[in-house]
Formats: sequence, structure tokens, C-alpha cells
Amino acid sequence: MKKTNLWVLLVILMVTVFLSESVSAAPLFNTRRDFAVGDGPASLVLCDFNTDGHIDMAVANMNSNNISIFFGIGDGTFQAGTNYPTGTTPSSISLGDLNNDGHPDLIVTNQDGNDVSVLLSKSNGTFQNAVNYGVGTAPSSCGLGDFNGDGNLDLVVANHLSHNISILLGNGDGTLQVSITLNIATFPRSLAVGDFNKDTYADLVVS
Repeated sequence: MKKTNLWVLLVILMVTVFLSESVSAAPLFNTRRDFAVGDGPASLVLCDFNTDGHIDMAVANMNSNNISIFFGIGDGTFQAGTNYPTGTTPSSISLGDLNNDGHPDLIVTNQDGNDVSVLLSKSNGTFQNAVNYGVGTAPSSCGLGDFNGDGNLDLVVANHLSHNISILLGNGDGTLQVSITLNIATFPRSLAVGDFNKDTYADLVVS
């Protein structure tokens, strides 16, 4: 599977941050700052991982098979990144508290590994080594919600080339059960979780 085109690589080998500045009530992004990451950054999430009150950043790097964690300084800049290995070709990244310790953990879909990587937070902004769980073919996106009503976050994954989604029930300790597969329309790309009918149960929408 071809991971990316050369011209794309030349453009996205870094993350760019634009800081907003209000002029006549219109937001303008006029300060550009670039931060080097891994090879082929594909997805990112923002969160205060080290609980210092500043927004931090986690980036999934498809071609270097890792994620980069950047601690925010609070002025729009970040400290140098720390890399953590994942599975093969990480394509998207999400966060949620899988072990109920009050700190966000990271979940990464691995496109060519046909699995997801779970990196549990150590509560100080660092993460444990990745644990991988098998899903369908070419996972492209994931979401979290309590699908079985046990109070623990569960994981749902869109599998682009096997035309299905995988649901992995959470045990509440950071581990996941073997996936349950649901067939849907062809080539699912992304998904979202929400209570669309206000019955307090998590629903899914898949593109």
C-alpha cells in the first residue's frame, strides 16, 4: 500500500501553529511557528498531558511508525518532542481515560499493521510502551464511548479496507477485550461518537 506521495511529504514534515490576534473583532492568524515532528505526520490531538496548565500536542507520524509528544510552554511554543513507537503506519490518534486514573491515554490506529496501539499515561506527561490490539484491515479512525453501560470507555475503529468497524470493550484497567466486528457500507474512513437520540446511550456515525 502506497503511504503518501512525495509532494505531500515535502509539505507536511512539520507541524505549523498559527497564533490568533484580534483586530476589529476579526481573528487573524499572523504568527507562524513550525515544529519538526516525525516522518509523515497524519493526525494530532491537543491536551494538557503533564497537568501544568498548558496545552500539549501529540502527533501520529505515519512513515516513522511513532508518535511525537510536545509539551506546551504556554506562549504558543512547545518543548522539543519525545517519540514513542507505535504499530506500522499510524494513521490517526485519539485520547481517552481507559484505566480510570483521571489522566488521558492515547489510542493510535495503525493502517498497515491492522491493529491499534494503546499508550497509557504515567500521569506526568510520559507514556507506557504501546500495547497493540488486532482490528480489521487498514484501520483509519477511532472513537471512544461507553457502549455497554459498565462505566468504562470502549473503543470503536473504522476499518477502511475490510468495510467494517471493530468494537473493543474496555475493562477499566487500560486493557481491551477482543474486538467485535460489525459490517457496514464500503470503505469507512472516519467516525464519531455521540448521543444522537438523547437516550443516554452512545451512538455512532461513520463516513
